[in-house]
Amino acid sequence: MKQWWLVIVLAVILIAFGVYDVVKPFSSTPVVADIIAGTPNATYTNSQLGFSLQYPSTATSSAFDFTGYLPLTQTPVTSFVLPADMSAGTNLGQAGVYIGATTSPSIVTTCATAQQNSGEIATTSATIGGTVFSVFTSNDAGAGNFYETKSYRAVVNGSCLEINETLHSGNIGNYTPGTVTEFDHAKFSGILDAIVQTYQSL
Repeated sequence: MKQWWLVIVLAVILIAFGVYDVVKPFSSTPVVADIIAGTPNATYTNSQLGFSLQYPSTATSSAFDFTGYLPLTQTPVTSFVLPADMSAGTNLGQAGVYIGATTSPSIVTTCATAQQNSGEIATTSATIGGTVFSVFTSNDAGAGNFYETKSYRAVVNGSCLEINETLHSGNIGNYTPGTVTEFDHAKFSGILDAIVQTYQSL
């Protein structure tokens, strides 16, 4: 009788480990929908650069007009800009993830190096979806505007791949008192982080 109980206990343990191994890979990847409640994900895939990435379906996706948010590559691939109504009534003008890539030899060579002319500071490296990225931060200001950027860069399939999280806000002191509030920095940087963390090598 005791042997039967032992067999049952062992079977339950083995099944539990099997379920854990199946669920673990899925639970380890952040889900953007968990960050923006009620917003389903969309998936972007780039076979040439060999990666996919998830983003909120409400975000605006474009491959044009954001060269200024790509200080190194200057070559747009795609972008994901959060809807303006998410930051209505605040001093946040735009929040998005901007992706660029180039095969220019001089840029590929310096891809993992902080760009002094952009005021970049190298922070660490991060392995996301099987790719090791060098990570940099930078801040810029002008005419009452602030630009906070976190850059992830890696050489992928012969190209310098640049993924930038950028928050563009206005100086709160330039608004008529009481008309806007300071945007929730942690919330919006967390959403952009969540998008980047869904990056997967193909």
